[in-house]
Order: sequence, then C-alpha cells, then structure tokens
Amino acid sequence: MYINTMAHHLSHHNKPTYLGLPRWTPHDLRRTAATGLASIGCPDEIIDEIQNHKKKGIIRTYNRYRYDKEKQEWLTKWSAYLRGLISIATS
Repeated sequence: MYINTMAHHLSHHNKPTYLGLPRWTPHDLRRTAATGLASIGCPDEIIDEIQNHKKKGIIRTYNRYRYDKEKQEWLTKWSAYLRGLISIATS
C-alpha cells in the first residue's frame, strides 16, 4: 500500500474510530460517488471515466477520448449537490 493513499491514512491514523462513523473504506466513497452521480443523471460512461475504469472490447481500441470536459461538468454538479446536502444538514 502506498503511504500517501487515503486507505493508508485511514487505517493508520483514524483506526478504529473511522471519523465517528460506522466502519467504512475508501472503496465505499467510490461506490457512494458512483451511485450519487447516477442519481443526479450522470451517464454510466462518464462515471466509469471519473473512476478511471478501463474501457472494454472494441471501444478500448478505438475510443481514446478522455471526457475531461464532461468529467469536470459532472463533478461540478456532484459538488453542488453535496453542498446542498450540507447546507440542509447545517440549517
């Protein structure tokens, strides 16, 4: 495990408290982000790119586009969605 990874810091600096939450892993954050992005309308293809999943089959060979503009757009929407949840929780 790389020392500057989130998993390393969580397991070595926050164990066993998990920041006051039930036990979770960085993979849970990836799953939550993917599910949340889908819930606000993000296409699966963009979610896969955001999570850096490898393309499969013939698309892997011919589609080299990285979707940077689309990833930025959807991550901005996800950020706004999360900020909205935080503002509701703190009001």
